[in-house]
Amino acid sequence: MMATIKHGERQNTAKSYLVPIRDRKNLHLLRGAYATKILINKQKQAYGVTVYVNNFFINITASKEVIIS
Repeated sequence: MMATIKHGERQNTAKSYLVPIRDRKNLHLLRGAYATKILINKQKQAYGVTVYVNNFFINITASKEVIIS
């Protein structure tokens, strides 16, 4: 059985990856949001996403890269 363990404590994804970098200025987490569309320019490059959150659709744009997970 595979497990992620640190200092004898089982780790989940948030503890392993998000907690160490949560204070970065270029990281923004939006809970309860659903990506509905990837925004693509004429050069076929992604520049943002449309998300549905709190009964609204919001366009979020990126200055460097778009990561969908």
